Amino acid sequence: MINIPIYLINLDKDSDRLEFMDNQFRELGSSYERFAAIRGTQLPEALAPYFTDKSRRVVSQLTSGEIGCYASHLAIMKIVANGAQPGLIFEDDVRIKPEFPALIDEFLNAQLPYDILRISSPRKKRWIFIKANFSTGYKAVKYIRVPML
Repeated sequence: MINIPIYLINLDKDSDRLEFMDNQFRELGSSYERFAAIRGTQLPEALAPYFTDKSRRVVSQLTSGEIGCYASHLAIMKIVANGAQPGLIFEDDVRIKPEFPALIDEFLNAQLPYDILRISSPRKKRWIFIKANFSTGYKAVKYIRVPML
């Protein structure tokens, strides 16, 4: 069970992906809040300046799908940043390993200095260890350069 807020980004049309994630969270005994994914072609006013000029013309080199993905993450990050506790953001195509709740608990209890924790497969970018090993076998690292979402 995960004891912090979980937000799940899911396009309205992707009911099969929602069911896939719902089953995984149910198996973990964790609840989540579904966040209707933002379409890159329908940006809310508050997020448009990240991707468009003042006349709302897209100035980003991202595709509309990528813009929607980034905008969805940004919207949820604002919710989490205004809250009293950390939160987790999931996209709807993630396979959650059974040891994931233990990793989150251990990470939170380690009280490591972080603003954003990105949980992903290893990258070949340069990084330094923050905590060499968790009991789950994972490592906490700090990237020398901020990775892309």
